[in-house]
Amino acid sequence: MTCERIDCDYFQWFDDALNSIRSWMHGSGCFGCGGADHWIDACPWNNTPCSSKTCDGKRKLSLSTTGHNYQILYLKCLECNNFEWMSNVLVVSRGKELEASLNELCKAVKTKVHL
Repeated sequence: MTCERIDCDYFQWFDDALNSIRSWMHGSGCFGCGGADHWIDACPWNNTPCSSKTCDGKRKLSLSTTGHNYQILYLKCLECNNFEWMSNVLVVSRGKELEASLNELCKAVKTKVHL
């Protein structure tokens, strides 16, 4: 599966997408981001800053009602109407988390071997 936006190069195998949706739907916790430590009314993605560099607005977590994208979660800025699919936001976020964890691991190794 690829993202339908021209400026997005996101790709995910269809089987992987289905498996992540199945595990997300059968788990408990937030129906917005899939986090197990909170419910959707306390989702940390609600009221996050807009991703547009020229906007100071806040984003709202919403559920699409259009036929083509029915019941797909997205974040929409209340000021500039910019939106991002939640699945794309989570992929980027988890990638940054992994990068940060890797950096911490490298620092710990350097400290242990005195580099």
